[in-house]
Parts: sequence; structure tokens; C-alpha cells
Amino acid sequence: MYNRKIISCHNERKIYHNPCCMYVKRMRPENAMDISKAEAEKHGYQACKYCNSMNSHYHSSEKSLSHYTETRGMELKRKDGMLFVKTEISCWKLVYSKQWQNFVLYHRNQTGRPLDFRHPEAEQYHRQADAGMSISIMEFVKYIYAHDRFRQNEQNGIRALPTDNRKQKEYARKAKKKNTYQSINRVESLFTVLERQNKGYLELSFC
Repeated sequence: MYNRKIISCHNERKIYHNPCCMYVKRMRPENAMDISKAEAEKHGYQACKYCNSMNSHYHSSEKSLSHYTETRGMELKRKDGMLFVKTEISCWKLVYSKQWQNFVLYHRNQTGRPLDFRHPEAEQYHRQADAGMSISIMEFVKYIYAHDRFRQNEQNGIRALPTDNRKQKEYARKAKKKNTYQSINRVESLFTVLERQNKGYLELSFC
């Protein structure tokens, strides 16, 4: 779907557009031609500056994005050509790459400071490597919701972790393993403290 582009057969300017571009709507139906991105670039066509942008992608899905985020307690803010997403536990940044014609996802660094969502651009972020790249804002917004919902469940306890798909099952397995190691370390730390307070415990530990 996202690889589909539209060109005008009778236009000397070699520009290809996304199907939702406002310039496509102005074309005569008989002049509009479907073509893949690879074929268009092979024949010397370049991406439209209007639809190859954050604003165009956002406007084309604004209603669905607003409904999805509002019903899930999420907030959106566009600033400096970027889209910021706030959830109950974190903040995210979507950056559009005109070169790759894809979005890249960034996650706010954990600082211990409360988030000031009036100026989310002032925060420090790191790239969310496992999210890859996407041409769809909605795809990343759904990823963000699933990610933070999973994190919330993890904070509420390992048993609350969802295991609806293979990725969630694998993450739950690793989380349980990590929790086991942490429990062992806590017990060992407790024994260390007790041994320091009472030398008799040290002798018992070698029995």
C-alpha cells in the first residue's frame, strides 16, 4: 500500500505523489497513473515535497490518530516538524526522514525528572532500535501503546505481563528470569548484611 505512488502522465515535471496527496486530487483521472516507488525513481521521478513530509502524513490520518490516542489516555503534540506522544509512563518522539520516506521512533531517556510536555523537544531521547522504521504514524502509535502497557504490567508484577504473541511471551520469559536473578541477589545481599552484624551467621553459612 505504502509503496504505491501516483504520477501525472502529461506533466513535464517528474514528480511522484502519495495517493492521499492534494495534488493527486487535482489531476484528471485519465492522467493519473499508478506506479511503484522503485519504478518511479528508476524513470527519474522525485518525491513530492508536499506529501513527503510529516505534516502531510499527519493530516491524512489526523482523525483516526486523535480517536485512538484520546480513548487510550495518550496525548499528541507537533512541534518543530516532529510528533511527540505522551503516555501515562513515558514520552516518545517521531521524526520523519525525507530521504528514507519513513518515520523513526525515539524514546525519552529515564531521568527521574517529571516530564514537561509543554516543551517535549527539550528532553533527551534515544532511538528505539527494535521498532525499526515505518511509513505509518498509526503503526508507531500502536507500538507505543503496546510497549507502555506492557511496561505498566511489568511494574505491577510479572504475573500481569501479557503473552498474546511470540514477542510478548519471549519478553515475559526474560522478565521472569531477570526477576529471579534479582530475588537471588536481594537474598545474598541480606545475608551479607546479617553476617556483618553477627559473625555467628558466617560460621553457620559454612556448615
